[in-house]
Amino acid sequence: MSVEEIVKKITQNCEDLRATYANLAAQAAPALEDLETSIGRITQWKYVLSRRGTVEETYRDVKMSWFEKLGFYASGFAVLAEEQVPHPEAPAARKRVEELLGKANSNDKHFQLNVDDIANTPITIGKFLITWLRIRDTLAREVVIPSDAAYIRTKAPAGWESPIASGTYGVVLASQSNAASVTTNVISGLLNSSAKFLESLAGNLADYGAITTGLQQYYSKVVTDVAGFAEPPSMATIGQLIDAGFSAVNGLKEVEAEKNVAFGKMATKNIQDLLDIESLNVMVNDPGEVRGDDGWPAPIAVAGADNGRRNRRQLVMDARFFTDHAAFWDDISTRLSALGTRAAGVEEIPAMFTRVPSFTANQSTALNALSDRIAKDLLKKGSAATADLADKLETARHAYLVREADNAAEVAAIEKEIAGG
Repeated sequence: MSVEEIVKKITQNCEDLRATYANLAAQAAPALEDLETSIGRITQWKYVLSRRGTVEETYRDVKMSWFEKLGFYASGFAVLAEEQVPHPEAPAARKRVEELLGKANSNDKHFQLNVDDIANTPITIGKFLITWLRIRDTLAREVVIPSDAAYIRTKAPAGWESPIASGTYGVVLASQSNAASVTTNVISGLLNSSAKFLESLAGNLADYGAITTGLQQYYSKVVTDVAGFAEPPSMATIGQLIDAGFSAVNGLKEVEAEKNVAFGKMATKNIQDLLDIESLNVMVNDPGEVRGDDGWPAPIAVAGADNGRRNRRQLVMDARFFTDHAAFWDDISTRLSALGTRAAGVEEIPAMFTRVPSFTANQSTALNALSDRIAKDLLKKGSAATADLADKLETARHAYLVREADNAAEVAAIEKEIAGG
């Protein structure tokens, strides 16, 4: 799977995860409002009874039949009043529903924040990867430094006869070519390792969405059951629905908490296993030729060797060789500078999963540091080194002409001819 495909897949998983929790939060209020409405439909029959001067109240779910009333009269009771009233346990039931809704909302809000944190980081890493992918591809396509001077285009093919092509300049060119290759490989390592980490998150992100199923089923059951009550339900039925709601909310909270801990441990382990950041950091130093290079090497001075007496045509040919190669390195420097600017602007990965317990954010810091090193010690240094090499070739050309030409006037004339193309 390509980096772009992985990023697209992960981003979709993150958006699905957010949508799942948003839907869950949206389901709570309507379902529990239906439950409250059902509570309002529940009534009891209130009876005021009198016996030997004592008055008492009693409640029944169903209205007394005339036969039951006759039995009361026979026992010495008088039925003073009969009235259908709201169920006396309704206020307590409504209070429990309000408590359940509050707990559900609080739980949803808490884990929505966690989900946002968990979802935002892969999305940010995705943007990070896409930017570096484009930098890497541009680098590989546009910053092509051959291993031999013979592959650099010039209008002075006879210039290859000069010892410069196989002498000091050849050594410098090979060093710069290696630095470009290492830079591409380091960026590829950063991309591949980060992409593997993102891919490892896919299943975990899907699991977060799946664990909400139980609560979603509960809300659906409430809506379905309430709509199916042809007659007002009993308070016992309502009580069972409320108890099931608390069980579902509390169960989800426990599962989500456990999942957070497991996710944090998994993420930490996978990053440590997959992102060999230290080895990539070491690779950044590999192109260096001397102590202190710490990245793309600076070129050493280039000089044309004394190749015996040269006529004017040969001097122009050799001078053009220097000039064409200097232009090549100036172009490489410009391209590296543009890539270095893009790399310096890569969005930093935030401290990952800050709301997830057991996760360590050391690797996000290391990833950002590696990204900065590639921008600064490879791309920016590469731009400066290749610009310096272009200057050194211009200097070497002038020194060569001063040494080989008959006089200063001939040097000036040849340089003017070269500048004119």
